[in-house]
Amino acid sequence: MRHVSRQNLTGPLSSYLDRMQKRIDDGGEIQKTWDGQRRTRSMRAVEETLRRMAGARERCMYCEDSRGTDIEHFWPMRGEPGYPERAFRWPNLLWACSGCNRKKGTRFPLNAAGDPLLIDPTHDDPWQHLCFDSDTNELAARWDRTTGVESERGRQTLEILETLRFEAVADGRAKTKRNLIRAVRAYLDAASSRGIADARSELIEAIRDNDSYGLATWYFLWEGRDDCPFVDLRKSSPDTWEEIVVELSG
Repeated sequence: MRHVSRQNLTGPLSSYLDRMQKRIDDGGEIQKTWDGQRRTRSMRAVEETLRRMAGARERCMYCEDSRGTDIEHFWPMRGEPGYPERAFRWPNLLWACSGCNRKKGTRFPLNAAGDPLLIDPTHDDPWQHLCFDSDTNELAARWDRTTGVESERGRQTLEILETLRFEAVADGRAKTKRNLIRAVRAYLDAASSRGIADARSELIEAIRDNDSYGLATWYFLWEGRDDCPFVDLRKSSPDTWEEIVVELSG
C-alpha cells in the first residue's frame, strides 16, 4: 500500500457528482441510482480519473498488486449503518480490485471519535501505521516505541484487507525490493566509474519504475533508509539522496 495523490475533478464532473448526491439526499434509492449511473459518460470520466491516480498499471489502491476493477466506496454506501450521504462524494471514491473489495465488503470500523480505523491511501501515508519486514516481505502494524502500543489503524487494516498478506502480494513486494536494491548498487558502482550525472538519472528512473507497494517511500523516507545499500547511498551521495527524497515527498 502506498499513498496516492488525489487529483482534482473538472468543474463539470464535480457538478455531476453533486447532482447525483443530491438525488440520494432527496430520498433516491441508493443502489438503483448508483447502478444506473455506472455506465454513463460522466461516471466513466470519473473512473478514468481514478485509473490515472492509480498509476500507469492501474493497480488496486489497497493491495497494489492486482489490477483495479471497479470504483470502491471507502465509507461503504450500504451495510449497517452505511453512509449513503457519501455515495457520490469524490473524496470517498477509490480504485480497487475485486479481491480487496470482497474482503472489505461493508466492514468499516470507527474509533471512539467516529474516525475510520481503515487506512485511506488517498488521505493517509500508510507507513504511519504499517511497517515492512524486509526479511519476510510482509507488512505488520506499526508499534509506538514510546508507549509500546500497536497501531490500531494498522492492525485493523491488515485484519480487514487480508489480501495485503497474500503470498502473491508478498512475492510482488520481494521483487520490487530486489529491483530497488539492484538500482542503488548499480548507482554506487557507476558513480565511481563514469560520473554522477548519468548514474543519478538512471537511478531516479529506476525508482520511478519500481514505486509499487510504497517500497520506494519506505526505503528513502522511513526506516528502510537504514538498510543496506540505501544507507550507503545516503552517506556516500547526500546530494543524490536529497534529490530522491524531495521527489518522493512531492
